[in-house]
Amino acid sequence: MSAVIKTEKHNIAVELLLPYLIYKYVVGEEPSNANISYRILWQKIGYFAKKLGLPLNNYDFSWYKRGPYSSNYTSVLYKVCNDSDDLNQQSFNFELNDLTKEKLIPLLNAFRAKPPKVSESHWMELLASIDYLYEVNNGDKTKTLISLTRLKPIYSDEYLKEMAWNVLTNQKMI
Repeated sequence: MSAVIKTEKHNIAVELLLPYLIYKYVVGEEPSNANISYRILWQKIGYFAKKLGLPLNNYDFSWYKRGPYSSNYTSVLYKVCNDSDDLNQQSFNFELNDLTKEKLIPLLNAFRAKPPKVSESHWMELLASIDYLYEVNNGDKTKTLISLTRLKPIYSDEYLKEMAWNVLTNQKMI
Protein backbone atom coordinates (compact mmCIF):
# COMPACT_ATOMS: atom_id res chain seq x y z
CA MET A 1 0.00 0.00 0.00
CA SER A 2 1.38 3.40 -0.91
CA ALA A 3 1.50 6.50 1.24
CA VAL A 4 -1.09 9.08 0.24
CA ILE A 5 -1.22 12.86 0.33
CA LYS A 6 -4.77 14.17 0.76
CA THR A 7 -5.89 17.19 -1.23
CA GLU A 8 -9.31 18.80 -1.51
CA LYS A 9 -10.09 16.87 -4.70
CA HIS A 10 -8.04 13.68 -4.62
CA ASN A 11 -5.63 11.53 -2.75
CA ILE A 12 -2.20 11.60 -4.38
CA ALA A 13 0.24 8.74 -3.97
CA VAL A 14 3.62 9.87 -2.72
CA GLU A 15 5.11 7.65 -5.45
CA LEU A 16 3.79 10.18 -7.98
CA LEU A 17 5.11 13.22 -6.19
CA LEU A 18 8.81 12.26 -6.21
CA PRO A 19 9.05 11.59 -9.99
CA TYR A 20 7.04 14.77 -10.59
CA LEU A 21 9.38 16.86 -8.41
CA ILE A 22 12.49 15.31 -9.99
CA TYR A 23 11.27 16.07 -13.50
CA LYS A 24 10.19 19.60 -12.61
CA TYR A 25 13.56 20.28 -10.93
CA VAL A 26 15.62 19.07 -13.90
CA VAL A 27 13.49 20.27 -16.81
CA GLY A 28 11.99 23.36 -15.17
CA GLU A 29 8.41 22.61 -16.16
CA GLU A 30 5.64 20.17 -15.40
CA PRO A 31 5.73 16.79 -17.12
CA SER A 32 3.40 16.16 -20.04
CA ASN A 33 2.32 13.14 -22.04
CA ALA A 34 1.07 15.29 -24.93
CA ASN A 35 3.56 13.90 -27.47
CA ILE A 36 6.35 11.38 -27.81
CA SER A 37 9.08 13.94 -27.17
CA TYR A 38 7.68 14.69 -23.70
CA ARG A 39 7.29 10.99 -22.96
CA ILE A 40 10.88 10.27 -24.03
CA LEU A 41 12.13 13.12 -21.86
CA TRP A 42 10.18 11.74 -18.88
CA GLN A 43 11.72 8.30 -19.39
CA LYS A 44 15.29 9.53 -19.64
CA ILE A 45 15.03 11.83 -16.60
CA GLY A 46 13.68 8.89 -14.58
CA TYR A 47 16.35 6.54 -15.92
CA PHE A 48 19.18 8.84 -14.89
CA ALA A 49 17.57 9.80 -11.56
CA LYS A 50 17.41 6.12 -10.63
CA LYS A 51 21.04 5.59 -11.73
CA LEU A 52 22.09 8.56 -9.62
CA GLY A 53 20.66 6.88 -6.53
CA LEU A 54 17.19 8.31 -6.16
CA PRO A 55 14.61 5.90 -4.72
CA LEU A 56 12.94 4.83 -7.96
CA ASN A 57 13.55 1.13 -7.34
CA ASN A 58 10.11 0.05 -8.57
CA TYR A 59 11.09 0.89 -12.12
CA ASP A 60 13.26 -1.42 -14.20
CA PHE A 61 14.62 0.05 -17.40
CA SER A 62 15.49 -2.13 -20.37
CA TRP A 63 16.44 -1.44 -23.98
CA TYR A 64 13.67 -0.35 -26.31
CA LYS A 65 13.43 1.56 -29.61
CA ARG A 66 14.23 4.90 -27.98
CA GLY A 67 16.82 3.65 -25.50
CA PRO A 68 16.27 2.76 -21.84
CA TYR A 69 12.57 2.37 -21.14
CA SER A 70 10.29 1.34 -18.28
CA SER A 71 6.61 0.66 -18.94
CA ASN A 72 5.89 1.14 -15.22
CA TYR A 73 7.52 4.56 -15.31
CA THR A 74 5.36 5.48 -18.30
CA SER A 75 2.31 4.52 -16.25
CA VAL A 76 3.46 6.95 -13.59
CA LEU A 77 3.62 9.73 -16.19
CA TYR A 78 0.00 9.14 -17.19
CA LYS A 79 -1.08 9.14 -13.54
CA VAL A 80 0.94 12.31 -12.95
CA CYS A 81 -0.72 14.00 -15.92
CA ASN A 82 -4.17 12.93 -14.72
CA ASP A 83 -3.45 14.52 -11.32
CA SER A 84 -1.36 17.43 -12.62
CA ASP A 85 -3.40 20.19 -10.97
CA ASP A 86 -3.23 18.52 -7.56
CA LEU A 87 0.44 17.62 -7.99
CA ASN A 88 1.32 21.16 -9.02
CA GLN A 89 -0.47 22.47 -5.95
CA GLN A 90 1.26 19.90 -3.72
CA SER A 91 4.63 20.75 -5.22
CA PHE A 92 4.40 24.12 -3.47
CA ASN A 93 4.20 22.28 -0.13
CA PHE A 94 7.08 19.89 -0.85
CA GLU A 95 10.49 20.21 -2.38
CA LEU A 96 13.43 17.96 -3.00
CA ASN A 97 15.85 17.97 -0.08
CA ASP A 98 19.43 19.19 -0.49
CA LEU A 99 20.87 15.66 -0.72
CA THR A 100 18.47 14.79 -3.55
CA LYS A 101 19.28 18.02 -5.38
CA GLU A 102 22.98 17.27 -4.96
CA LYS A 103 22.52 13.80 -6.45
CA LEU A 104 20.73 15.38 -9.42
CA ILE A 105 23.50 17.91 -10.23
CA PRO A 106 25.17 15.69 -12.87
CA LEU A 107 21.82 15.14 -14.57
CA LEU A 108 20.96 18.82 -14.41
CA ASN A 109 24.34 19.74 -15.90
CA ALA A 110 24.02 17.09 -18.63
CA PHE A 111 20.52 18.32 -19.49
CA ARG A 112 21.73 21.92 -19.71
CA ALA A 113 24.67 20.92 -21.95
CA LYS A 114 22.27 20.27 -24.84
CA PRO A 115 23.59 21.62 -28.12
CA PRO A 116 21.45 24.40 -29.64
CA LYS A 117 20.18 22.47 -32.67
CA VAL A 118 19.24 19.29 -30.79
CA SER A 119 15.88 18.88 -29.04
CA GLU A 120 15.81 18.12 -25.32
CA SER A 121 14.25 14.70 -25.91
CA HIS A 122 16.83 13.72 -28.56
CA TRP A 123 19.69 14.92 -26.37
CA MET A 124 18.50 12.95 -23.37
CA GLU A 125 17.78 9.92 -25.55
CA LEU A 126 21.34 10.07 -26.87
CA LEU A 127 22.85 10.41 -23.39
CA ALA A 128 20.74 7.61 -21.91
CA SER A 129 21.40 5.33 -24.88
CA ILE A 130 25.15 5.81 -24.57
CA ASP A 131 24.98 5.21 -20.83
CA TYR A 132 22.91 2.05 -21.20
CA LEU A 133 25.04 0.64 -24.01
CA TYR A 134 28.20 1.46 -22.07
CA GLU A 135 27.08 -0.94 -19.36
CA VAL A 136 26.04 -3.58 -21.90
CA ASN A 137 29.48 -3.30 -23.55
CA ASN A 138 31.36 -3.63 -20.25
CA GLY A 139 32.66 -0.07 -20.24
CA ASP A 140 34.20 -0.20 -23.72
CA LYS A 141 33.80 3.19 -25.38
CA THR A 142 34.49 1.97 -28.94
CA LYS A 143 32.00 -0.91 -28.71
CA THR A 144 29.46 1.40 -27.09
CA LEU A 145 29.58 3.98 -29.86
CA ILE A 146 29.58 1.30 -32.59
CA SER A 147 26.51 -0.29 -30.96
CA LEU A 148 24.83 3.11 -30.73
CA THR A 149 25.33 3.78 -34.45
CA ARG A 150 24.11 0.30 -35.37
CA LEU A 151 21.00 0.48 -33.15
CA LYS A 152 20.27 4.17 -33.71
CA PRO A 153 21.55 5.41 -37.07
CA ILE A 154 20.00 8.80 -36.28
CA TYR A 155 22.98 9.25 -33.93
CA SER A 156 25.72 8.60 -36.47
CA ASP A 157 27.16 12.14 -36.20
CA GLU A 158 30.61 11.56 -34.68
CA TYR A 159 30.89 15.09 -33.29
CA LEU A 160 27.54 14.82 -31.49
CA LYS A 161 28.37 11.38 -30.09
CA GLU A 162 31.74 12.64 -28.83
CA MET A 163 30.07 15.68 -27.28
CA ALA A 164 27.55 13.45 -25.48
CA TRP A 165 30.32 11.10 -24.37
CA ASN A 166 32.30 14.01 -22.94
CA VAL A 167 29.28 15.34 -21.05
CA LEU A 168 28.65 11.92 -19.50
CA THR A 169 32.29 11.46 -18.50
CA ASN A 170 32.73 15.04 -17.25
CA GLN A 171 29.63 14.63 -15.06
CA LYS A 172 30.95 11.22 -13.89
CA MET A 173 27.79 9.55 -15.12
CA ILE A 174 29.81 6.83 -16.90
